[in-house]
Amino acid sequence: MKRQVIMTRLGTDTFERASEAVRDSDIKLHHQPWDDNTLELVQTMRFDAIVIGFPGPTSELRRFAKVALAGRVPVKVNAVIQRGVNEGEILPLVRMAREEGVIMRFIEYMDVGETNGWKMKDVVSAKEILDVIGSEFPLARVDPNDPGEVAKRFRLADGSGEIGIISSVTQPFCSGCQRLRLSAEGKLYTCLFAATGTDVKEVLRDGSDDDAVRRLVQGVWGARTDRYSEERGKGGGAKAEMSYLGG
Repeated sequence: MKRQVIMTRLGTDTFERASEAVRDSDIKLHHQPWDDNTLELVQTMRFDAIVIGFPGPTSELRRFAKVALAGRVPVKVNAVIQRGVNEGEILPLVRMAREEGVIMRFIEYMDVGETNGWKMKDVVSAKEILDVIGSEFPLARVDPNDPGEVAKRFRLADGSGEIGIISSVTQPFCSGCQRLRLSAEGKLYTCLFAATGTDVKEVLRDGSDDDAVRRLVQGVWGARTDRYSEERGKGGGAKAEMSYLGG
């Protein structure tokens, strides 16, 4: 089974040290962007308009490059594309990824949580993103690495890199989703857009054996009915924030 280390924004300052620790292992290091609309941008002005109090994009991207060029540790850079904010950065980001040897992944702007002011008109669709990239870099579809992989993979036709598209707004993939999230408070969430989670602290702390934990997790997943992205706009409770769920 593949192992991953996911670095959230709280891991920003330790990214280089963490990369050194796993460089010679078979662990895949992946840096998750800070939240659902903070972006790894090429232009500092736009970065500063979105993110306050964190290192600018150049320093962050150089950290990624250092890890990638050291070898063995694949690096993915995620960018949420929001209309009127950073759609002009799509091609510069692809160029950067080619130059630095990292995988660029573009994510449709999503209504995660309740605080980002999401509107459908602000979504740049996966088709639009692919059209922009294809205007300079012809693309070829690549098979997924794993079942349930959420990103559609494409390689640049000249062999110079790979991109991914996560299109949960315009092309939902609820039926194939295999992601189960455990919050820091010990709650299992079966969907990124879930309003509530299942508390598993008790079974983890009361001396229950592994089989009991396994049955609980299997029961939670087996009862899953989440289809938020397929039913968007049909109501539901307040959604948990991305910063709470961890991406």
